[in-house]
Amino acid sequence: MAAAERAAPGGAASPVALARAYLEPSAAAAGFDPVWFCILFLIVIQTSCLTPPMAPAIFYLRAVAPDSITIRHMYRGVVPFIALQLATLLVTMAWPSLVTWLPQQVLQLR
Repeated sequence: MAAAERAAPGGAASPVALARAYLEPSAAAAGFDPVWFCILFLIVIQTSCLTPPMAPAIFYLRAVAPDSITIRHMYRGVVPFIALQLATLLVTMAWPSLVTWLPQQVLQLR
């Protein structure tokens, strides 16, 4: 069985897993910490769930929200969260030790 068939049900690998598989070795070769790079990658993926054009989190909420709440209300409502996500991304980029310190401590205990 191929790795792609084991990765996800139905035989299709996640595009995120495929992108990570190609980007992580490139980042390591460029001298970036793999833990730091993966955290940045996850922050970007999480932010993409809130931003148009896809915004799956908004569409999930729209399915259960009352009719009085429009999609426009939801887009306006996620703006502060997107700003927080972007601030987190910038802080993580500026100070990598914030996300690499704990994994380094845990790995030294082993």
